[in-house]
Amino acid sequence: MKRYENEIAVLLLLFVAVGAYFFQASKHTHVQTQRKQALKVLHTLEETAALKRLWGDTATIKRKLASLRQTVSSEKTKWRQSGTKVDVAYTSLSGSELDRVLSKWFAVPLRIESLRIAKETEGYRMEIVSRW
Repeated sequence: MKRYENEIAVLLLLFVAVGAYFFQASKHTHVQTQRKQALKVLHTLEETAALKRLWGDTATIKRKLASLRQTVSSEKTKWRQSGTKVDVAYTSLSGSELDRVLSKWFAVPLRIESLRIAKETEGYRMEIVSRW
């Protein structure tokens, strides 16, 4: 045993060095994972704050609703608005009109509660109920 004392010491030091290396590598990986999670949470908070500003801006919502009201002629539209609830029924829409109306509705920051689209003989019928 005395004869291999130095070799055993070197071998133990080598095991300690390899263990320290793996410990530091796992610590570095853990720190990187925590950093990525923190950045993800920060991005989510920033996005939430931006959406709260967008959804809370009633003047912009009212202006966009007024532009929605003028998208299709008034003969094809039945519009009811009470407080924060909007109930609209479109009749006799062509395919391009339906596409334009849907894209405009989805661009407005409203919570759509009900959306029904039906194909009829003279075109499409769409009913939408939403709130803000």
